[in-house]
Amino acid sequence: MLLEIIQNFEEDFYGQLIQELQLQPVMNAKIPEGVSVQTRYDEKNTFVFVMNFNATKQTNSSRRKQWENVLEHRMEDAKVVIDGYGVKIYKKVN
Repeated sequence: MLLEIIQNFEEDFYGQLIQELQLQPVMNAKIPEGVSVQTRYDEKNTFVFVMNFNATKQTNSSRRKQWENVLEHRMEDAKVVIDGYGVKIYKKVN
């Protein structure tokens, strides 16, 4: 019960913080549980790291333009398919 109260507090707190700071998601999509999406920036580019911490393949679609898959040296559309325990790194030009 205490864990549920803490989880609800954290969801409300971070939800309000996101709204106040007007933060936008990296991927405009529902990210599956066990998948992490992080960004890093340099002067010209945004790098998006998608990491699957699940044993099974995960798929999601977002409303984004094509991004360059850095590891596979090719452009990919909005559908992200990532193997179990897999990592994808995308680059988009700022």
